[in-house]
Amino acid sequence: MAELITMALFCGALIVCIIAGISIIPALLAGVVIFLAHGRLTGHTFTAMISKGFATMRAASIVVVTFVLIGLLTTLWRAAGTVSFIVTNTAGLVHPHVVVLLTFLLNCLMSLLTGSSFASAATMGVITMTLGTSMQVPPVFLGGAILSGIYFGDRCSPVSTSAQLVKTLTRTNIFDNIRLMLKTAAVPFVLTCAVYAALALCTHPSNSSIDIAGLFSNAFDLDWVTVLPAVVLVALAIARVDVRITMTASILTALPICVAVQHMDWTT
Repeated sequence: MAELITMALFCGALIVCIIAGISIIPALLAGVVIFLAHGRLTGHTFTAMISKGFATMRAASIVVVTFVLIGLLTTLWRAAGTVSFIVTNTAGLVHPHVVVLLTFLLNCLMSLLTGSSFASAATMGVITMTLGTSMQVPPVFLGGAILSGIYFGDRCSPVSTSAQLVKTLTRTNIFDNIRLMLKTAAVPFVLTCAVYAALALCTHPSNSSIDIAGLFSNAFDLDWVTVLPAVVLVALAIARVDVRITMTASILTALPICVAVQHMDWTT
């Protein structure tokens, strides 16, 4: 009963912050006090609890390095034209009668590569929404497919900060975790694909005349070498190389492409 009351108080503090539209930091601080009080009432000493808390903080701080690397990775992928190359060459697969299903699958692919729901929504999400609406597909169908897709990879990508945080706090192997996540996600994934395929029966799409390749080629040189950072990332991830080394290798691959192919200067 005490555990339920403790969790209810903490959840209540979070809900209050959300409703009030303020930062959740006060709720988190309140949660620290609430859980310390609960621990003391159940026989734990403040010294032991605080010591354990700081040990966990030190472990979690490693994730900050991953955040920095992911920021560099997604930025340089965009600058190098890697994201544009992937979007341009996959958007051509979007056909009117399967646009909702392909919207889901392409956003799954992008989020799996970048490990970021925000980066996926801002790139593949925008493009698939634009293509879909130009085909007169209801935006609500497309929006659902985009959200489903971007969160798929954000959860089980080897470069996902969520997966990194779980791995760090539980002291487990991230690739073993991903294997288990993919195993448990198989049935929901197949059912989701079936639902989005069935939605084709509820839509009456038309052909789109948007030239995605033309839009991106105005800003980027879409040479095949621009996809190399993604190839390096996938290859090293399959080889189960440490994620930080994998991201660093992809970043170092993208840098010369930015300079030599996209003709950017080092300062930029």
